[in-house]
Amino acid sequence: MPTRLIVGMSGATGAIYGIRLLEVLRDLGVESHLVMSQAAEKNIILETNRRVEDVKALATVVYPFEDISAAISSGSFITAGMVVAPCSIRTLSGIANSYNENLLVRAADVTLKERRRLVLLARETPLHAGHLRLMMQVTEMGGIILPPMPAFYHHPQTIDDIIAQTVGKVLDMFGIEHHLFRRWSGHKAAVGVVRGRLVKGKGEAPFFTRLPWVREQFIAKIGFDPYPGTVNLQLDEEGARLMQELAKGEGISIDPPDPQFCQAKCLKVNIQGIPGALLLPLVDDYYEGIVELMAPVCVKEKLGVKEGDWVSFSLTTAVHSGAAPVDMPVRQKKPQAEG
Repeated sequence: MPTRLIVGMSGATGAIYGIRLLEVLRDLGVESHLVMSQAAEKNIILETNRRVEDVKALATVVYPFEDISAAISSGSFITAGMVVAPCSIRTLSGIANSYNENLLVRAADVTLKERRRLVLLARETPLHAGHLRLMMQVTEMGGIILPPMPAFYHHPQTIDDIIAQTVGKVLDMFGIEHHLFRRWSGHKAAVGVVRGRLVKGKGEAPFFTRLPWVREQFIAKIGFDPYPGTVNLQLDEEGARLMQELAKGEGISIDPPDPQFCQAKCLKVNIQGIPGALLLPLVDDYYEGIVELMAPVCVKEKLGVKEGDWVSFSLTTAVHSGAAPVDMPVRQKKPQAEG
């Protein structure tokens, strides 16, 4: 993973893209070197509820806009590259023509001459031929034009979801691993990837997961002794529909010895690198957007996540959604496996 990245913020609308990028880089432990124009500072105040000094505090190092002698103005200062988010047409023009009148453009020019990755989040619409020529010039010089183009296949629920998708695309350009959005893997293949927000359960899961018959069956059938409690994720509509489909398919049966508990089945999953199991209680009204995961460790501590954070998991065994259930009758009683 890159350890040092230059972030430029110019005066185009969309300051939140640069802010969110700085937040993510900080959380990932990537060293960020920030330079922003006076117009960018004005847009932070105009477009967000952030203070300029708070945005600057997100970066590892901050440079004055006019300081052409700063470290990032030299090719001997090694970085993984540079992102300008957002990138105004004026800044784009300066980069395309190597007009190094300020540190932001100079740092971008150095990035290009050193054959490092330069990513520009150009913010302008509509575009005339001159704008397009500038983009072509930068592309021919080795830069990457990455306009903030929102995608909707992952069913964004908030503005932050839309912003996160663009920031995630930026991180992809530098090979930085992240879980900011759910990736497309084909209309049917997408069944193997699910993403949801971490939510608080009802507090009953620690009791359920410590029941002797639950532990015995998980050890024998799933391969691990479950940690006391479950991971509860709030899914979008697409994810909830997927759970309904999986509930109709094949799975590993969890059979209760007492009728007060409903029958369930499990599917083996990978929770961002942690082996786990997707718990699917066989009741008609259970799949209302919440899904429960079980693992041999405390997932929250292992991943360093909290309520409201995005968590993704993928199926590690082939499933045939829509197939006949594994000889388990559906009971109407709610399960006691809600954590």
